[in-house]
Amino acid sequence: MHDTVGARQMIEAAPMAALPRLELVWADGACTGPFAKWLEKERSWRMEVPFHRQRQAWRYGLEERPAGFHVLPRRWVVERTFAWLSRSRRLARDYERLPETGVAMIHTAMSRIMLRRIT
Repeated sequence: MHDTVGARQMIEAAPMAALPRLELVWADGACTGPFAKWLEKERSWRMEVPFHRQRQAWRYGLEERPAGFHVLPRRWVVERTFAWLSRSRRLARDYERLPETGVAMIHTAMSRIMLRRIT
């Protein structure tokens, strides 16, 4: 199943009051277009997709593309968080029988990460 189909199913299943303060969603390039418009209409959430600022200039040959790796703001937030979570032994494999237990382990791992950042 495509990411946008799964995301749409999850959003439709969640009640409107589940995330009352959410206003902005960051996503990758696959979520642009119809899904972003649906999300704006359905939940009034704004979607941003991080791209290189000069992407169109590179595409049409107006500027030369720089060599090497360049970090985009907010592009690696999700992947970085998954990497942090995978350092937790209980989350390295799917040991849990109940989804609630897995959610509790994610909360525990994120609490540990946040406490380390605070201290």
